[in-house]
Amino acid sequence: MASLALGGAQAKTALRFDGGHWSLPGGSACTTHILKPAPVRFPDLDIVEHPCQQTARNLSTQAGAALGLLALMSQLD
Repeated sequence: MASLALGGAQAKTALRFDGGHWSLPGGSACTTHILKPAPVRFPDLDIVEHPCQQTARNLSTQAGAALGLLALMSQLD
């Protein structure tokens, strides 16, 4: 598996969604999603992160899309 560094103090896992299937990226495969479970101390962190990333995109800075778990799960259908 390729070396992967995701900065920050929050626990996270890189994932790849391709052809309707989820996997851990390996080799030269790119990630498509980063799963960041909310820490116990900040259970509503996703509620804050989503509008912050949307604001960053509105200001023409590079920012990934923040999806809630329900939006992420809908990609499985």
